Amino acid sequence: MQYQLPLKKISFLILLCCLLDINTIMAQNDTQEKTNHPLYKAQMSYLSNTVYNGRKDSLPVPYVTPSFKYLDKSGFFVNTGISFLASNYAQRIDLFTIEAGYEKEIIDNLNLEIAAEKDFYNKNSVSVRSEIAGSLSADIAFNNDYINLSAGTYAMFTTGNVDYTINLGASHDFSFDDDQWSIEPSFNTNFGTMNYYDKYISKRQTKTGKKSKGSSTTTTNGTTTVTTTTTVSMSNPGQFKVMDYELSLPVYYYGKKWGFFCTPTFAIPESPASYNTSVKTTTTINGVSSSVITKTKSQEQLSDLFFIEAGVSLKF
Repeated sequence: MQYQLPLKKISFLILLCCLLDINTIMAQNDTQEKTNHPLYKAQMSYLSNTVYNGRKDSLPVPYVTPSFKYLDKSGFFVNTGISFLASNYAQRIDLFTIEAGYEKEIIDNLNLEIAAEKDFYNKNSVSVRSEIAGSLSADIAFNNDYINLSAGTYAMFTTGNVDYTINLGASHDFSFDDDQWSIEPSFNTNFGTMNYYDKYISKRQTKTGKKSKGSSTTTTNGTTTVTTTTTVSMSNPGQFKVMDYELSLPVYYYGKKWGFFCTPTFAIPESPASYNTSVKTTTTINGVSSSVITKTKSQEQLSDLFFIEAGVSLKF
């Protein structure tokens, strides 16, 4: 399979990586906590919009998420979170997640994490991830004074399908103020299949963001009734392809008890999906029905996306 890289778009990202100061001391990564005793961490975060693999819904899906993590000294952890939808069209609990896993430094500077996650979405959610019921993941990260490299593989479960995703990333830490503050320019790319996105597309037309609606519309004029049913599906959702490139600039503060983070991200989506739309129109006159089916094809319109996530945490 061949991929055509958007060289003009990412050339400035490559240049940024080349300009990193190799003498900068690497800061501690919050996802790689080293502790000789159990750690409890409460966090409150805000996400300006839900963007996943370079895709978003036509409606904004901003989340306010309180979460709680327990990390045992053995490396076992449990993490839970409740995401409140903070939009102008609806305010509700849109997502509940629970995750369990194991994280460990295998050798110096080489960290491994494996995890299983279960997601519970509101039936009216318009998040592009809303058809994902759960996932299994394995991530490995190599960190040193020069560059941080990461690779992750994920299996995501939807009704009747499993999607596979690979994430590759590179970053570098700039730390200061006794390593309490850290800035980490990062570049990531995601590859994978999109069965979850196909299911999201097919169900999206039945949701308004506030409530669910039927996929059919019916009008009656005297003895004539017209019913229109629309179905949308994606061509080749199981095809493995590059999905997006992401440039982010996380800023961290590590205090003894509390911390802060802010992560602005710029996403460049790739591989636009092809849609198959089928419209079935059934006309009933005096009890006699006839149907006409119209099929069309279209391509997803992609645009570069910007979103930001920020939060505070308390460790005890």
